[in-house]
Amino acid sequence: MFRKQFKLNVREENAFRDICIFLITIYVEAWFKCPSAIEAPYNDFIFLKKLIEYPDKAFSETATHKFCGHLWYLAPEIIALSFFDFRVPTEIKIKMVEALKSTQNNDDTIKKIVLSKEGIKTFIKKELHEFVSPETVNFFSRFKISADFIDFHPDN
Repeated sequence: MFRKQFKLNVREENAFRDICIFLITIYVEAWFKCPSAIEAPYNDFIFLKKLIEYPDKAFSETATHKFCGHLWYLAPEIIALSFFDFRVPTEIKIKMVEALKSTQNNDDTIKKIVLSKEGIKTFIKKELHEFVSPETVNFFSRFKISADFIDFHPDN
């Protein structure tokens, strides 16, 4: 659109094209979905998987490294928002409930997810229910939300 105003050499034009392709195929969708807090954990999880699988490894590694510093929506307490996300499959919600029930007497606490380069490959093989921990229950008590709903099927 601005080619006549900005003279780019071949290398710059190729780099600009690569950035545009990345933005359009990966980033724009995540950007438009980010205002919904309830959808944030699932969005971040999907976005990270897309970043890792992105074919241009230079973009993939750089963006993944940067995004790994922003995984607070996958933290054990915030992952509770996923119980209210209609896009999370029922079978995953059932596993989340099972994980929540099985961890209530567990003392393992994780405050923040920190990923190394090596840990990313293991991380993307996980599912949402694997982020549920004893800390997840704190979300409900913090906001005075009854957690009785976990005794019902997620479709209800």
